[in-house]
Amino acid sequence: MSAIGLLSFAARRSLACSCFGGSQVPRESVESQRTGGLGLFLFAAPAVVESSVAALAAAMFAEIADVSPLGRIGTIAVGVAAAVLSAFGAVLAFRRTVGALATIVALGLGVVGGLLALIAFAFLFAGGASLIFGVLLVHAVFSIAMIVRAVTHSRSEGATP
Repeated sequence: MSAIGLLSFAARRSLACSCFGGSQVPRESVESQRTGGLGLFLFAAPAVVESSVAALAAAMFAEIADVSPLGRIGTIAVGVAAAVLSAFGAVLAFRRTVGALATIVALGLGVVGGLLALIAFAFLFAGGASLIFGVLLVHAVFSIAMIVRAVTHSRSEGATP
């Protein structure tokens, strides 16, 4: 049997099972995909610590602040905002909070994550001492993206406010 015939057979079997009440492989629920407390901690810790370290480095070292496209004040502001929003977003995702607050935090994390990615890009290609801060910020951006995912998935579960 060819690959196309096999796929056609599988599609017909799936349609027949669903139309006539047959059993299919159960789909995983959203609950089983929810990020738990330890997972949220493992995503929040690097996001908070690494963005705070980048903000502190921009405040203390002129060569780090000069490389950043946002300057010293912008890098400090984005780093501190990322740390605060990451911690707050992890708490909201853990409590499965829905509503305007979760939406605002998810949007804020998205904006701050994009700005951190811009700073990380500049740090990575500047070379020298700023290279390690670029690597740290890439990891922080990934962690922030996972926190945003956890906040938005808690919204799609239909949890009560």
